Amino acid sequence: MQRDRWTGLAGVFLVVVLALILSGCTTTGSKIPEKEAYTIGSLGPAGGLVFFDKGDASGGWQYMEAAPADTEMLARWGTTGLEVDTSVDLGSGEANTKELVEQDPAWNETAAVYCTNLMAGGYNDWFLPSKEELALLFSSLARTNRDTFRGEGFAYWSSSSYDGERAWAQGFSNGVQGKVEKEELLVVRAVRVF
Repeated sequence: MQRDRWTGLAGVFLVVVLALILSGCTTTGSKIPEKEAYTIGSLGPAGGLVFFDKGDASGGWQYMEAAPADTEMLARWGTTGLEVDTSVDLGSGEANTKELVEQDPAWNETAAVYCTNLMAGGYNDWFLPSKEELALLFSSLARTNRDTFRGEGFAYWSSSSYDGERAWAQGFSNGVQGKVEKEELLVVRAVRVF
């Protein structure tokens, strides 16, 4: 009889614990935290500015974050004459960067390698943005947060190649995108997705 009573109490306890877990509560009554939402211009997890929200976490990410301003540097895009198959599209910067690092024999001096090796805000998953990602970075942040970007006379590299001699870059004072010789020194601003 004593054993049956303990078995019954254990069963009731188990049901209560399961009900609390399924309702999202812990034994202290607090809710399980929801995923944090970010807005354009807010600080991301790595301390950079969020510049894109695609609306859902499809493909394993929802937001794009630019690296903090103090990580910017001048670098060349890559080796002149190197034909690399890259994309200009949104979401292609990470794959472009990996391809550039693998293909360029002058790997230790390029914008893509800098981004790949960057450790900022405790994260090392940075990459050089594609042409369209760079355009979003400009339109979302540069117009309102000019103090976080270099001004007049400076252009930023994308990871999108145009041909063997040139790659796409963007001016951040006027937003103009153009094809620049790969050996030129331009500003590099890494981005990441999360």
